[in-house]
Amino acid sequence: MYDASTEELLHRAALYVLNMHNKNGYYCDGVKPPDLDFDPATVGAMPPTFKAAAEKAIQQHNRAVWAYTEEHDFFNDVGTALMEKDGALALDLLKSRNRHEYEGVEVEEIREAPVEW
Repeated sequence: MYDASTEELLHRAALYVLNMHNKNGYYCDGVKPPDLDFDPATVGAMPPTFKAAAEKAIQQHNRAVWAYTEEHDFFNDVGTALMEKDGALALDLLKSRNRHEYEGVEVEEIREAPVEW
Protein backbone atom coordinates (compact mmCIF):
# COMPACT_ATOMS: atom_id res chain seq x y z
CA MET A 1 0.00 0.00 0.00
CA TYR A 2 1.35 3.39 -0.99
CA ASP A 3 0.31 6.93 -0.21
CA ALA A 4 -1.45 8.31 -3.26
CA SER A 5 -3.08 11.28 -1.60
CA THR A 6 -1.77 13.61 -4.30
CA GLU A 7 -1.24 13.12 -8.01
CA GLU A 8 2.52 13.43 -7.49
CA LEU A 9 2.53 10.68 -4.84
CA LEU A 10 0.30 8.48 -7.01
CA HIS A 11 2.68 8.84 -9.95
CA ARG A 12 5.70 8.20 -7.72
CA ALA A 13 4.05 5.01 -6.42
CA ALA A 14 3.20 3.93 -9.97
CA LEU A 15 6.81 4.39 -11.06
CA TYR A 16 8.01 2.39 -8.05
CA VAL A 17 5.62 -0.51 -8.71
CA LEU A 18 6.35 -0.52 -12.45
CA ASN A 19 10.09 -0.54 -11.73
CA MET A 20 9.74 -3.43 -9.26
CA HIS A 21 7.66 -5.44 -11.73
CA ASN A 22 10.22 -4.77 -14.42
CA LYS A 23 13.16 -5.77 -12.19
CA ASN A 24 11.34 -8.94 -11.13
CA GLY A 25 10.90 -10.04 -14.73
CA TYR A 26 7.19 -9.38 -15.18
CA TYR A 27 7.85 -7.81 -18.55
CA CYS A 28 9.88 -8.99 -21.51
CA ASP A 29 10.32 -7.86 -25.07
CA GLY A 30 8.61 -10.97 -26.37
CA VAL A 31 9.80 -13.40 -28.98
CA LYS A 32 9.37 -12.34 -32.56
CA PRO A 33 7.54 -15.08 -34.45
CA PRO A 34 9.43 -16.68 -37.31
CA ASP A 35 8.49 -15.74 -40.84
CA LEU A 36 6.18 -18.04 -42.75
CA ASP A 37 8.04 -20.68 -44.71
CA PHE A 38 5.97 -19.94 -47.81
CA ASP A 39 4.83 -16.89 -49.72
CA PRO A 40 1.22 -16.04 -48.79
CA ALA A 41 0.67 -14.80 -52.36
CA THR A 42 0.99 -18.39 -53.59
CA VAL A 43 -1.94 -19.71 -51.51
CA GLY A 44 -4.47 -19.18 -54.31
CA ALA A 45 -2.55 -21.54 -56.60
CA MET A 46 -2.26 -24.34 -54.00
CA PRO A 47 -4.31 -27.53 -54.10
CA PRO A 48 -7.33 -27.37 -51.74
CA THR A 49 -5.77 -29.54 -49.01
CA PHE A 50 -2.63 -27.40 -48.86
CA LYS A 51 -4.63 -24.19 -49.23
CA ALA A 52 -6.64 -24.82 -46.03
CA ALA A 53 -3.49 -25.58 -44.05
CA ALA A 54 -1.73 -22.53 -45.49
CA GLU A 55 -4.65 -20.24 -44.63
CA LYS A 56 -4.67 -21.58 -41.07
CA ALA A 57 -0.91 -21.05 -40.81
CA ILE A 58 -1.33 -17.45 -42.02
CA GLN A 59 -4.04 -16.78 -39.41
CA GLN A 60 -1.89 -18.24 -36.63
CA HIS A 61 1.10 -16.25 -37.82
CA ASN A 62 -0.91 -13.01 -37.91
CA ARG A 63 -2.12 -13.61 -34.34
CA ALA A 64 1.44 -14.30 -33.19
CA VAL A 65 2.71 -11.14 -34.89
CA TRP A 66 -0.07 -9.10 -33.25
CA ALA A 67 0.71 -10.55 -29.79
CA TYR A 68 4.42 -9.92 -30.26
CA THR A 69 3.78 -6.33 -31.38
CA GLU A 70 1.60 -5.69 -28.32
CA GLU A 71 4.26 -7.05 -25.92
CA HIS A 72 7.08 -5.28 -27.74
CA ASP A 73 5.27 -1.93 -27.65
CA PHE A 74 4.37 -2.39 -23.97
CA PHE A 75 7.97 -3.28 -23.11
CA ASN A 76 9.22 -0.16 -24.92
CA ASP A 77 6.64 1.98 -23.12
CA VAL A 78 7.81 0.57 -19.76
CA GLY A 79 11.35 1.61 -20.63
CA THR A 80 10.18 5.07 -21.66
CA ALA A 81 8.17 5.57 -18.44
CA LEU A 82 11.10 4.51 -16.27
CA MET A 83 13.78 6.41 -18.17
CA GLU A 84 11.75 9.62 -18.35
CA LYS A 85 10.25 9.16 -14.86
CA ASP A 86 6.78 9.57 -16.38
CA GLY A 87 4.45 8.63 -13.54
CA ALA A 88 1.28 9.21 -15.55
CA LEU A 89 2.48 6.77 -18.23
CA ALA A 90 3.55 4.30 -15.53
CA LEU A 91 0.07 4.42 -14.00
CA ASP A 92 -1.57 3.91 -17.41
CA LEU A 93 0.69 0.94 -18.11
CA LEU A 94 -0.09 -0.65 -14.76
CA LYS A 95 -3.81 -0.16 -15.25
CA SER A 96 -3.59 -1.69 -18.72
CA ARG A 97 -2.36 -4.94 -17.12
CA ASN A 98 -5.25 -5.34 -14.68
CA ARG A 99 -6.50 -8.41 -16.53
CA HIS A 100 -3.13 -10.13 -16.25
CA GLU A 101 -2.57 -12.57 -13.43
CA TYR A 102 -0.65 -11.06 -10.49
CA GLU A 103 -0.45 -7.62 -12.10
CA GLY A 104 -3.66 -5.90 -11.11
CA VAL A 105 -3.41 -2.55 -9.39
CA GLU A 106 -6.16 -0.68 -7.66
CA VAL A 107 -6.35 2.83 -6.33
CA GLU A 108 -8.49 2.94 -3.23
CA GLU A 109 -9.56 5.90 -1.21
CA ILE A 110 -8.88 5.41 2.47
CA ARG A 111 -10.53 7.72 4.89
CA GLU A 112 -9.73 8.19 8.51
CA ALA A 113 -12.53 7.46 10.92
CA PRO A 114 -14.03 10.61 12.37
CA VAL A 115 -13.05 11.38 15.93
CA GLU A 116 -16.68 11.74 16.94
CA TRP A 117 -19.37 9.30 15.89
